[in-house]
Amino acid sequence: MSTEQKQTVDYTKEVDALLSELRNDDDISQSIDRISVLEKKSRNAADLKSTTRLLVKAVELAIHQRNTTKLKEIVTSFSKKHGQMRTAIVELVRAASSISDEEQTEVYTLQGSEREDLIQSLRVVTEGKMFLEAERARLTYILAQVLLARNETRKARDVLAELSVETFGSLDRRQKTEYLLQQAFLNAQIGDWMQMKIVTNKINTKFFQEDNTQEHKLRYYEYLIRYAIHNDEYLNACRYYREVYDTEVIKSDSSRSKVVLENIVYFVLLAPFNHEQHDLLHRIFNDPVFNTPKLQYQYNLLKCFTTPELMRWAGLEALYGEMLKSTDVFSNRSTDGKGQSRFSEFHKRVLEHNIRVVYKYYTKITLKRLQSFLEVEERVVEEMLSNLVENGTIYAKIDRPAKVVTFTKPKKTEDVLNDFTNNIGRLLSLVETVNYQIEKEKAVQEAFK
Repeated sequence: MSTEQKQTVDYTKEVDALLSELRNDDDISQSIDRISVLEKKSRNAADLKSTTRLLVKAVELAIHQRNTTKLKEIVTSFSKKHGQMRTAIVELVRAASSISDEEQTEVYTLQGSEREDLIQSLRVVTEGKMFLEAERARLTYILAQVLLARNETRKARDVLAELSVETFGSLDRRQKTEYLLQQAFLNAQIGDWMQMKIVTNKINTKFFQEDNTQEHKLRYYEYLIRYAIHNDEYLNACRYYREVYDTEVIKSDSSRSKVVLENIVYFVLLAPFNHEQHDLLHRIFNDPVFNTPKLQYQYNLLKCFTTPELMRWAGLEALYGEMLKSTDVFSNRSTDGKGQSRFSEFHKRVLEHNIRVVYKYYTKITLKRLQSFLEVEERVVEEMLSNLVENGTIYAKIDRPAKVVTFTKPKKTEDVLNDFTNNIGRLLSLVETVNYQIEKEKAVQEAFK
């Protein structure tokens, strides 16, 4: 094997003559022997075109006679010839792999064990050769498809994981993305969510700005959404759905866009309260695309959560419970089987909203009064307060004997001293102003005497 050298002799005429004499039904061993003689001459003369034509012809003869054993022997032997040119080997492997790829319609496709054996043989030839990395990636992809068809999903995932296609310089971004998306799909199928996230992180989202990449984008965000929902990362799920909606094929389909917009609302409401969630919630509420008749219920829910007023869970459940439970997000028959737990989580978000509203208007409140606002047991009230205090959303202190909740944060000694200093400063400033006005008035009165 060598890099291309300067051609010394042109064997085009000899190759034309030999190829015209060879017949597809001739004895393949004799035909290969004749090809080998001329191939050696053209290879030593660095005649790339002639060498490639001879190698491809040898492969075509084996394919026509459906002799896979001879085909594997041809590829292995010719690829190991001394001084064999890289481009010729690439064309040799590409021609031999055509019968393993179902997308190659000009030739028949091997099936079953013969197909897998040929792919494995070709992968051995391509192993460790950088100039064959594109062919190795394609063969590996086909092998994974074969294994997946046999329901050997984990084995298919392991085969694809052997290659780090993101480092292959001979593959364009589309090929790399397709390969990585297939890896992500297989990881999702076997439930290896962490590995799936690692794979999707290798995909450059700038690729989705190119033409004809919408389906790739939708697949990419589908896997991210599944990962986020599996790990209860509702705010990320909302962001991913926003990216899905920002796709022309979704916007042009009213039924699909409606589902996506609904999910954006549901997941932003399910996300725990923080500055990011608060900001995203208000941006979604102010987006005109949500204030439409087809999203009336969802928009009203947004309005409830963006208005600093108490929400009664009984009334909310009566108005929206049936509608919410009919969606895949909250249904008992949801795809991941966690619909009921998400509905309970939604109830918690309503309670947290109500506590934040009380925190805004009250400095002190009895547990009994707070319990009446939330319409839950006292134990649940204390648990919700503890969670909100723990994550820093509010400040609260419960006096258990008196059953009083205090929302006013006690001042530190330094803060008290600072306030005292500021108050004294303002007092002296007022005294000075009054003194100035008195002296001014005296001066005026003296002038008129």
